[in-house]
Amino acid sequence: MDLPLQFVRMLPGVIGLVLWLPSIGLSTQADEEQPDPEELVPGLVVRWMPREHDQPEVTRVASTLVDRWGATVPDPRLPIEGFRARWAGWLLVREPGSYRFRIDSDGLVHLELGDVAVSTEGGAAFVSQSVTLRPGLVPIRVRSVHQGPDRRLVIDWRGPSFGFEHLPPSQVYHEAGQTPDADPVERGRQLADRVGCANCHAIAGLTPHPTMGPSLSGVHSIHDDWLIDWLLDPEDRRPGTPMPGFGLDDQQVADVLAALDSQAEKPTDLDREAQMAINVADPGRGRLLFRSAGCLGCHTRDLDDERPDHIDVAPDLSDLGAKRTLESVASYLAGPSRSQPGRHRPHLGLSTDAAAHLAAYLTSDESVGLPELKRPQPAGDSGRGRVLIEKVGCASCHEIPGVSAIPSSVSLDRTADLQGGCLSTNPPFGVPRFGFEEEQRLALRTFLSESSLRSAPPSSWTRAEDGLRRHNCLGCHARDGRGGEALGAQLARFLAEDRELNGFKGTLTPPDLSQVGAKLKPEALDLAIRGEAPTARPWLSVRMPRFDFEPGEAEAIASYLRDHDRVDPAEREQTKLGPMHPGPDVGITLLGRQGFGCLSCHVLDGKIPPGGEAETLGPDLALAHQRMSRPYFDRWLSDPQRILPGTAMPQFLLPAPGIEGTISEQLGAVWEALGNPGLVENASTSTRQFLERQGDRALVVRDMILPDNAPLAYYPRGLAIGLKGDRSVLFDTDQLIWVQWWDQGFLSRTKEGRLWEWHPEGRTLWVARDELPPILLQEPDGRLSFPELRRDRFGTFQELTFEGNGVRLHYDLHASSHPGLRVTEVIEPTREGWLRRVEVQDVPDDLTPVILAVDGQTWALQDDQGATNREGTIDLRIEGPASWIKASGDPPLNDAILVKPVRGEDGTWIGTLRTQVHPED
Repeated sequence: MDLPLQFVRMLPGVIGLVLWLPSIGLSTQADEEQPDPEELVPGLVVRWMPREHDQPEVTRVASTLVDRWGATVPDPRLPIEGFRARWAGWLLVREPGSYRFRIDSDGLVHLELGDVAVSTEGGAAFVSQSVTLRPGLVPIRVRSVHQGPDRRLVIDWRGPSFGFEHLPPSQVYHEAGQTPDADPVERGRQLADRVGCANCHAIAGLTPHPTMGPSLSGVHSIHDDWLIDWLLDPEDRRPGTPMPGFGLDDQQVADVLAALDSQAEKPTDLDREAQMAINVADPGRGRLLFRSAGCLGCHTRDLDDERPDHIDVAPDLSDLGAKRTLESVASYLAGPSRSQPGRHRPHLGLSTDAAAHLAAYLTSDESVGLPELKRPQPAGDSGRGRVLIEKVGCASCHEIPGVSAIPSSVSLDRTADLQGGCLSTNPPFGVPRFGFEEEQRLALRTFLSESSLRSAPPSSWTRAEDGLRRHNCLGCHARDGRGGEALGAQLARFLAEDRELNGFKGTLTPPDLSQVGAKLKPEALDLAIRGEAPTARPWLSVRMPRFDFEPGEAEAIASYLRDHDRVDPAEREQTKLGPMHPGPDVGITLLGRQGFGCLSCHVLDGKIPPGGEAETLGPDLALAHQRMSRPYFDRWLSDPQRILPGTAMPQFLLPAPGIEGTISEQLGAVWEALGNPGLVENASTSTRQFLERQGDRALVVRDMILPDNAPLAYYPRGLAIGLKGDRSVLFDTDQLIWVQWWDQGFLSRTKEGRLWEWHPEGRTLWVARDELPPILLQEPDGRLSFPELRRDRFGTFQELTFEGNGVRLHYDLHASSHPGLRVTEVIEPTREGWLRRVEVQDVPDDLTPVILAVDGQTWALQDDQGATNREGTIDLRIEGPASWIKASGDPPLNDAILVKPVRGEDGTWIGTLRTQVHPED
């Protein structure tokens, strides 16, 4: 299959890539036995080891070879004095050629690619000599030693068609059988962080989260029966909750409630707008909002089976109606402080009406799971309750008016009793009861037994990754090939049963965060993390929440993403794409349908392009210059698939026709245009056109079209015209060729990834066999020649307009040694078929234009004397004084049938063809 270079779509997935890439070329890599691609999983196996060989090692899976530990270590079990590391796996090489590797490290590094070895003593970035690689899987091994003050290891590569970049996570693998078992120490550390162990204990490597629980100043909005049941046994009420029980009896619960009630703030009355919204709130609309706005990334509700293990960051909301009233939930979601997130409540930017609809759904079943309290409840004493609250340390996790948290003075490490206290199966009264499973207790004991207050503190990257996990960023977003499982799994379940939700397809997937630290400028990244960035994807129904971060938390996450994703600090502002000297106006043209057609898919100033489907849309280009870094722009346009495999963004390898400059210069002009203050006002309309038939007017689709048995497999800028009488024609506006005729149907759509594709449907009448231009040129001696082919195109398409119930096409053809030809074609429906009227202007006096009627087939040709022969289902008749020319025996023309037009007084050559379609036999 010959693919046009202007529009390259990579095959996603390691299996497809390995099968697709040919084993060609010479290489210095070893011919090791290739692994079964189906047995490969992403990432490299990494072993971290102390410098002393008799000490234990830590084994995990790393997504790529990018790590910066600073003055600390990757795991607290390693000595602060230094450590060794080993990486092993397979590197997928997609194209043959010469590669260089750049190594930045604080110590000795030895890199092996098959039988090729590269070594460095560390320090400044070291660039290897050229290494020749062939396509396929190459074994990769790395050994390193780290003991300097700025510990790091970053290995980049540069290939035949790309500059230095991190090894893409989509191209590093290891065999599934080599995947290490889950690390109980790391699992225990993450569990200890989740339940807030450091709020009460001093634990090496853990940071307290003193407001991990909601404020208890608003208990008036919670039903008493629910609170009593909750305080008696939180684990029974919500299995897996991080809220512990304390073995309280009925009297103690009553006392605690009395104390909380005495300090609670009185609920504020709803304003008139909120009350009116509640009066007309629709649970059905709320259900759709709950499923489409991203709530499923953290919460569950109405589960028919057990709650999935990977959804544990927020409670199941099935019993919310038993806990709170509709009014309190609506106020909670969009109350007086609706513009600000709360410590325990991310802000989703809901309107008053949307909050009311969502609250109506979430509280629609007030009796779910609430047991009936059959015994009478005793009266509570607030004084005793306050003493009890202080004793068990409620203020360590909750904000309670008038109650201070107990300092974290009790250390918890390998010297502590790890069988008692919180980790015992039956803790004494007043000791938190978390309802841990035995496996979780074992993980916590293992973590604590390996911990010491003398252990090295976690790196800043580890703390940032903890923050990403606490806020469940990868519950919705994907990054480097992982993430999005929580939201995706729930959506898959509901999409199968919810017809209304199916209408939101394409609007439910948050953007991929791969390379986001390199993509966004620092200020734009900060705003995005805080949920304060301007909307770049207005078609999305899923929402980015705003969080109330702990001090320094948002900054740590932003710093981690920037430091991890950047390729080289010294090259952050360097560019490869040069500017176009004519200025940004050229770039604005290139954005439109005369250039690369960017505006056919991308939003501009919040406006979605005509006919744009959600799954094909790109971010707002009016925001690109203020959001995106220039180095990332260069890398992204050079090969989008290298950054985001499977993206619908095309790769542009050739310059747009009819516009000066190389491809590099033209893309540089696009960058200038994105920063032009006049971009929105001056940008042209999109390449994609979806125009519905109005009366007898033709139906037009200009988009990706895949005909059958045509010279090319697909046409990125195909122009399909559906005429009155149910007959259709296809023109390629890239190369300016007629491709196909058909009837008894128009187009159907399918989807490949995020890209819509159109397929002709019905009966095929004619398909071009060769890529021949619509107009040929006849020399004075009778020889025929083609228009000049420039950048694989015969000319430049100009515009489409409607004329009556047909269409008019305008395009220019290149002519060697001449300015070019201006061509107009009008296609009009008739009762039996259609008319094609061709006008050619600016023809040099020594040339005669010749119209290509059809190529490669024998037709019934009719002139004033009638049909000369007849085969097939179509007759072609000349209207007017033009004449037939049959060119046979010339391989490039392949028995094409041609028409010689007539020159008018104004110098315009005119020829008209009538196509008559016979009914199907």
